[in-house]
Amino acid sequence: MMTEVEAAWLAGLLEGEGHLAIRRTTSTAGQRRWISTFVRLAMTDQGPIVEAARLMKTQVTTRNQLTTGGKVVYEAAVYNMVSVNQVLSSVIGFFQSDRYLERAADMLEINILRKEGIKMSVPYVKGFESETDR
Repeated sequence: MMTEVEAAWLAGLLEGEGHLAIRRTTSTAGQRRWISTFVRLAMTDQGPIVEAARLMKTQVTTRNQLTTGGKVVYEAAVYNMVSVNQVLSSVIGFFQSDRYLERAADMLEINILRKEGIKMSVPYVKGFESETDR
């Protein structure tokens, strides 16, 4: 469990360098659509990513591409619904941006509905935009 100081630090880092995502995915056959959520943090400074990965209980990975300046990009991400809920539940009270606060609340609500087996369509998600819509 994160301390309040760790949760506040991680919330700040996520607001500055992170990505809270609600993603629509479709099976390769195009038959099944569902909504998934994930939290990802990426930057060229390895130290904060290592600490964030520890707090999020995940691994540090690197991207295959370097930045235009030739630097390695380090990432820490959680994709599992339980892990996403744990991270967001810990940091949601420390978000300063309404955008991040609302997105985190939407993600938690979606994951609760998914856990209860309630099927939802993409328009259910308030302000939804898929990864490909940006």
